Amino acid sequence: MLLTAAIYFPSSLENDFTRYWDDETIVVKNPDIQSFSGEHIKNMFAKSYYDMYCPVKILSHTLDYQLFGLDPAGYHLMSLFYHLINILLVFMLIYLLVGNSAASLAAALIYAVHPMSVETVSWVTGRGDLLYALFGFPALIFYIKYIKNNLKIKYLIFTFIFFILSGLSKPTAMALPITLLAFDWYYRRKIFSKRVIVEKIPFILISIVLGVLSIELRGSGAPEIADFMEYFKSFKGYLFITYPLAFYIIKFVIPLPLCFIYPHVSYYFMDEHALPFLVWSSPLILIAVCYIIWKAKPIRRQLIFAGLFYGTTIFPVMQIIPVVAISAHDRYIYFPMVAFLFIVAYLIMYMQAKRVQGEKVQGERVEGKKSPFTLYLLPFTVIIVFATAFTFISYDRTKVWKDTVTMFEDVVKKHPYFVEGFDKIAEHYEINREMPDSIRWPNMVKWSTKTLDACRRYRHGNPYPGVYTRIVKAYVSMNKLDSAMMYAPYAVQANPNIQKQAEAYEYKAYLDMHFGRFQDALAAYNELLKINPNHANAYYMRGYALLNLGQREAACTSLSNALNLGDTRAQEALDIYCR
Repeated sequence: MLLTAAIYFPSSLENDFTRYWDDETIVVKNPDIQSFSGEHIKNMFAKSYYDMYCPVKILSHTLDYQLFGLDPAGYHLMSLFYHLINILLVFMLIYLLVGNSAASLAAALIYAVHPMSVETVSWVTGRGDLLYALFGFPALIFYIKYIKNNLKIKYLIFTFIFFILSGLSKPTAMALPITLLAFDWYYRRKIFSKRVIVEKIPFILISIVLGVLSIELRGSGAPEIADFMEYFKSFKGYLFITYPLAFYIIKFVIPLPLCFIYPHVSYYFMDEHALPFLVWSSPLILIAVCYIIWKAKPIRRQLIFAGLFYGTTIFPVMQIIPVVAISAHDRYIYFPMVAFLFIVAYLIMYMQAKRVQGEKVQGERVEGKKSPFTLYLLPFTVIIVFATAFTFISYDRTKVWKDTVTMFEDVVKKHPYFVEGFDKIAEHYEINREMPDSIRWPNMVKWSTKTLDACRRYRHGNPYPGVYTRIVKAYVSMNKLDSAMMYAPYAVQANPNIQKQAEAYEYKAYLDMHFGRFQDALAAYNELLKINPNHANAYYMRGYALLNLGQREAACTSLSNALNLGDTRAQEALDIYCR
């Protein structure tokens, strides 16, 4: 735990929110976290946040806000605190499964420092996964106690309570009842017995409720299922399943390179470029894993149990039907990682049993005479080597989460075809008013231009929404009007967002007026007024365009409209030209 604190504490004090990404919606601009009033709590339980139903997560941010206001350091330190608790819970869970404290300690060490956990801990919005685990692990712990203590009902009640809290932290927990069946199988309970089925009914009902709430309260934007079912007519669709399953297995052992965004498999197909090695080899990797499980007869039951645990907990986030253009996230493995840790702990015990004559592997425990200390050196040396490497990787990885720019610079470095990465950096420089213009606008042009380049390479020339408008605004702010005029015609053609489109027409008209293109300016102001009929400045400037075109009567009408909408500048023009 001290080692974990050493990894995360320095960055916790320095890292900002990832503004203009989820942190902005969930925390920075979320009025519901600013009070524990009845109205705010009602809102937390009545709506989704960033397309996710997670009232307990929002409650945790409300506590953060009461303690720290909007100081990001406080939110990061609280996330670190929850991670430290989860380390203890993982130790307890693995110990209950294998009954060996040394092996459980080794597994908890790997969990504590693993680089795949950095996203969950260092990203404020990753709080949902932290709390999903914080309540999900005790649910599993109490369920094991329920099985091992003659099915005492109090343990099942505790399991149920923690399951609900976990589900209200992140809907992914709705799969937990299926995971409990994996524990029933591992402990040789009769899966289809009346008792096993009946005791799961309340869990299943809560899962259904969570699923319905998640669907009903989520926003728009999910793709049509039919659009992606076409892929399943060929091998492409099956890569949607095999890739995420294989991805986390490989990354657990070799967590390099890591990235905030791993584009969805369909992204490669739509943009028609080569599949990464891990994507096309994923079916072979899974076949190899299944072969190992089949051949490892002495520990086959343990490996199958780990596979069931992993499969049931990772399935809800596999993006088989892509809700977003992302196949995987590091944070998705934060809870399912326990499956791999269980294998690590059990293999340590199994190796010792094989080295000591007369020991027997029985169930989930290793029984027999104690091994000499020297027999523990090999497996624990391997653990220490991996833990040391993971510690350095994790410490370095926390720096990526310093702010929006560092995060997305890392994304575009590793995935130069992911256009959204370039666009988010450009957006940051556009919105961030704290930077001097001498820094902000040149950087915005730089990253907007890179966005356009990425669009041309991977989107068949179609621009990413708002890029042209952003470049025009930047050049206008730098008083480089010739450069702005080059991009202005494209800005008015390339934005499906109606408000952004209005902004593009306003800049286009302004530039046309500057360069004496009064007919073009008039056309742009007419389009702007179709979008926003109450735009006083548009009427005012349109009046001057009409005056320059010799249309005095129409100009006076436009200036009068501007004055009626509150633009007092129009009065002087009316007095001069419209007496």
